[in-house]
Amino acid sequence: MIGTIGLLGPEARERVARLATAIERAREPGRDGVAPAAGVPLADRPIDHACLAAAVRRVAAVLADAGALSADEVAAIEGHADLEGDLAAVLAWATGRPASPPFEDAAIVWSVLRLALPPFVAPCLPTPRETADRGCPECGMSPDLAILQASGARILVCGACDMEWRADRVRCPFCGNASQDLLGYLAGGGAGLVIRVCDACRTYLKTIDRRVVGGDESPLLLRMLLAEMDLAAAGAGYGPAPGSLR
Repeated sequence: MIGTIGLLGPEARERVARLATAIERAREPGRDGVAPAAGVPLADRPIDHACLAAAVRRVAAVLADAGALSADEVAAIEGHADLEGDLAAVLAWATGRPASPPFEDAAIVWSVLRLALPPFVAPCLPTPRETADRGCPECGMSPDLAILQASGARILVCGACDMEWRADRVRCPFCGNASQDLLGYLAGGGAGLVIRVCDACRTYLKTIDRRVVGGDESPLLLRMLLAEMDLAAAGAGYGPAPGSLR
């Protein structure tokens, strides 16, 4: 029997799903918000920053209504969104150029910008792509989710643009390690949920086995439902891929 993701109870899951839906509606860009740029690295993509800034403000308002942001944090986010270059500076920092944050509250701005970003770097090609060497074939960033389909195929999901592509099941998608002695897993906290880990580069990847766990949740909702898996991986000494979104 195929179940559903069970890290949260039904009421909590429903609240998270409502919040995810509200965020997805708030972040949608206007018709001209996305420029085709397949294969262009995320930090170099042509993004309509005025349109993105408006989405950032809407997402911040949704989070504030849910009690996830304070009034001071919302004011800081809106202040930076009003400055033309600030969101671009945070995006460049988040992708590692430069290594130091551009201003003191860049991290809180990034926490909201990251939620607003995917529609503005949406894939221009059909998904899932057949294969890719390490990194998203659309924007070059790293995956943060993996899905095992009913066929057993492994699909990776980009943490920046939600692009999907097929990948080798027995190879680390971050460093390319294929030694089974250095690949393992941690319990994900629920049936069909596994944290795949690589001891060669000390990274992890949240994995959902759709042969066990049914559903068609959006990547945003999956990330919110599976946040406890990130904490478990960090507690075991594993981190996100080098050079991935902070």
